[in-house]
Amino acid sequence: MEITGVVSAMGAGAGMRKGEPWIGSFHLIAWRQGDGAVTLEELRVEQPLGHGDNALDRWKNKPDPRSTVRLRVTVPEKNATSWSTAQIVEYFGVVSDPALEAAADPILYPPDFVDPDLGRFKANDMLTDLFEKQHPWLGHDIGLSLSAMKREDLSVGAQIARQLLADPVGWQAKAEMTIQRDLYALWTDVWQQDRPDLSPIAFAKAMRLQSISIESDGSFTFWFDDGDLFWGHSVLVAGDLKNGFSDAEIAG
Repeated sequence: MEITGVVSAMGAGAGMRKGEPWIGSFHLIAWRQGDGAVTLEELRVEQPLGHGDNALDRWKNKPDPRSTVRLRVTVPEKNATSWSTAQIVEYFGVVSDPALEAAADPILYPPDFVDPDLGRFKANDMLTDLFEKQHPWLGHDIGLSLSAMKREDLSVGAQIARQLLADPVGWQAKAEMTIQRDLYALWTDVWQQDRPDLSPIAFAKAMRLQSISIESDGSFTFWFDDGDLFWGHSVLVAGDLKNGFSDAEIAG
């Protein structure tokens, strides 16, 4: 069938699993078949790119974020993760569709989320269900982000943020203790090499909190700069209000 749709703010990408071909993909956040009604259920559009080092060079139909495109695709079917999917048969390029673009606009450019205590959060340019601001934390500013699939759930994250920000000393100490518990031995055994010795306390204190991300399910993650102890990797500490921090790990 022939469809017209508005590409998400994330734009297009590509991925593969070991031994399988590369797949190019993007999501349409508002789309319709022919001149039919506008659908706001997200549609994943895929294009097989094949194997080999040059596979990504075949991704010629890679649209820009927030562009409106027209395609001929196979009929969408629900896959195992409940997303609608379609495969490109023919790509017609960028078009104009004012009705589709009007329907997509609130999704692509959501209004700021304003909390009476925390202030104004702005949507991330690429992840439009992620709202961010800077906030003071123990003498420096950190990133504070709220994420929710439904806008009304942002208030849940804001409530959690208020509780964390009410006791920065306590939560910082708990995060540092988790870092000591989960990562100090790994550092001394693998990453320290010829660097000077540090006590567990000095090890955790060498890291600086950069941001806190909060999900609407009540979970949150403290993201730390590693102080170059893990060669530039981020250190994340995950937890929730009920159970405190569960674990710390290094990330790319």
